[in-house]
Amino acid sequence: PRIPTLTLFQETQGGRLVIVLCAVDSHPPATLTIDHDGAVLATSGPEVALGQRLGVTSSRNSLRLEIRDAGSRDGGKYGCTASNVHGNASATKVLVTRAAGLLIQPSAEVTEGTAVTLTCVGTGDAAEKPLYAWYRNGRRLQESSIPTLEFPSVRGDDAGAFQCRVRSGNGSDTSETVPLRVFYPPRRPVLSSFLQSRGGRLGVIQCSVESDPESNLTLRRGDSLVACTRGCPQATSPRIRATSSYNSLKVEIRDVVVEDEGIYECQAGNSQGSTSATVDFKA
Repeated sequence: PRIPTLTLFQETQGGRLVIVLCAVDSHPPATLTIDHDGAVLATSGPEVALGQRLGVTSSRNSLRLEIRDAGSRDGGKYGCTASNVHGNASATKVLVTRAAGLLIQPSAEVTEGTAVTLTCVGTGDAAEKPLYAWYRNGRRLQESSIPTLEFPSVRGDDAGAFQCRVRSGNGSDTSETVPLRVFYPPRRPVLSSFLQSRGGRLGVIQCSVESDPESNLTLRRGDSLVACTRGCPQATSPRIRATSSYNSLKVEIRDVVVEDEGIYECQAGNSQGSTSATVDFKA
């Protein structure tokens, strides 16, 4: 057999499942064995020793081991040995496990108003009742003996990168960072205008909005389309220049004349809804 390919994977949401996958090229087929720090956990041969937390599946030149309720005790060096009548080969990898995991239900991407529960999954073998600390975007939110953080009706402002830390008599461990994304309609746009007289009369109208996903912004004057962030033709007047970035639209009007005065409306819309705001531009 050639040198086996050994793959280690730890479930990121929850962190409680470790998968060890070993595959090899050989002829005739090889017998595969997976060990942890020298102790055999599984083999593709007739003698398969299964612990209560272990699940093993095998096929030709492939062996898969699943370790449920994984914790810090499952970290360490994993090895795979392949052998047939022509010889044997082996490979090793080190798994660094996290004792804490974070689970977001019903999903890590939800619409505004959904009830969301974050659960901090600890080691399960703590000698005393653990404490759970919660962090969003690196800032601590709270600490208690309750392993859940609940949002009965999640808002766009609640989105962010979450972590939890489990602390008990066995020490402490922090979960991986798990992002929570909240889809929400655009808030009321912030619309401003000003006139710059230095170096010629330059009018600027700027519209920005908060939303997720990104909104399409459209600036109108009465029934006339002035500019938009995407999906509309370029301004017909050479005096008008539009630039856009994420949830922002800026329109510059050169050599402003009285005819440019009036009520300008900024419309913002995405898949979650739409809204608008107006500004009275005076020359």
